[in-house]
Amino acid sequence: MRPIDRRRFRLVNKRREMPKWVWVALIVFGVLAGVFILANLVVMLVYRGKVLPNYSVAAVAIGGTRFDELDKKVSVEKLLPDEITLKKDDITKKITPKDLGVAVDWEVTREQIQGSRNWLPALSLFMKRTVPAELTLDNAKFAVAAKELEKAFHKNPLPERIVFSGDDFKIAEPEDGFSLDVVTLRMELVGLLEQGKRELDVPVEVKKSDAPAGQLGEKLAELNKHLDAKITFTHKGQSRQLSRSDIAGFFEPDGQTLKLSEEKISQVVDGAAQGLDVAPVNRDEAVQAALYAVNKKQPVTFQFASQGVKMYHYCVATRDVDAGLIPEFRQKLAAVYADPRGWAKNGDIAFVYADSGCDFTAWLSSAAQMTSFSATICDNTWSCRVGPNVIVNYDRWMGASDSWNAAGGTLEDYRVMVINHETGHWLGFGHRNCPGDGQPAPVMQQQSIDLQGCKFNPWPTPAELAVL
Repeated sequence: MRPIDRRRFRLVNKRREMPKWVWVALIVFGVLAGVFILANLVVMLVYRGKVLPNYSVAAVAIGGTRFDELDKKVSVEKLLPDEITLKKDDITKKITPKDLGVAVDWEVTREQIQGSRNWLPALSLFMKRTVPAELTLDNAKFAVAAKELEKAFHKNPLPERIVFSGDDFKIAEPEDGFSLDVVTLRMELVGLLEQGKRELDVPVEVKKSDAPAGQLGEKLAELNKHLDAKITFTHKGQSRQLSRSDIAGFFEPDGQTLKLSEEKISQVVDGAAQGLDVAPVNRDEAVQAALYAVNKKQPVTFQFASQGVKMYHYCVATRDVDAGLIPEFRQKLAAVYADPRGWAKNGDIAFVYADSGCDFTAWLSSAAQMTSFSATICDNTWSCRVGPNVIVNYDRWMGASDSWNAAGGTLEDYRVMVINHETGHWLGFGHRNCPGDGQPAPVMQQQSIDLQGCKFNPWPTPAELAVL
């Protein structure tokens, strides 16, 4: 019999032994598992017939509550917020769950609480759990509420359009609009309320503009020319010239572009008057004068008249001339009559438009109809005044006169002159002659026929105003 090799035996046995750390790990795991099982058994025993700790229904904490006392612990009304806030960008709307047709089914909710026990109840000691409230939805009520919400959460898409920015009109890029996604809202509202939350970013469907683009360049150039108008308001030695921004305020949106608005102009005029500390009796005339300045791109200086000044009311009419010319004619009259260089005499006199009951009527008449006012005073060539009628010959209005044109006068200045001249006749002034070569012609001189060596002048001279 061969002797045993003890060294080999020891080596084999040594290889079969487990490392100590494995034994330690197994022991620790067993202890922890035992503790965990024990903890779960303890929690199950302690919370038998009760809601596990750290449980809530909606936003109401119910941990530790006996199942048979849930009705006392939980107020159904508290399972829903008093109101919820719906928002989208800068649109906010508050509404109650009741108005949405939402209510709590407490019987089903209680059953869900009782059936929601964790199979590892000890975890509830460290983890919060929310049991959603079971909700019902009244479809009819929700439909009514949804219609109102659709109105609130709605934005029309904006096409490429002209806007004022900086000191100029510019073309703005299109902007998407949106409408309320009612189907998605319904689902998200239920989820929101089940969790007891109070705020929701409403879902929307994006809407894009179908208006054409790239067609506003010509209109943009035209609108920017309007901003160059020179409009100045004055009162008792003070003045205010409108800025480009002020003039941009004359316009309102009109589809993709803009249009002049008398209402908007009135607002700017009121602001100018307030700045000059005056409540003008000729406010409407200021609006018309501003319209003329912008449309005709002519400078206008307008004198506000205060309460208590001498007032003359005038009507406007045409004879054998397109009545569509009346607005422009009236605008020019308003600009001329309120100019501090004219018969307004720096605000001492106010000429105010009237539909009826006027002191005089300013006419724009065809040449052929001039003698219909008076065959002895008027002729077909020139403008004239007959009683309470200040009559401007349409041919002169459109083309001035040979003498005036030869002297280099402009059509706009001629129109100023003829208005002041014929109105001067109504005020009681007769014709005057040139006071000397090179001097400004009196406005009551017949400048249409002959300047007599004077320089053309559309405004009353100081000497003429002195006797007014």
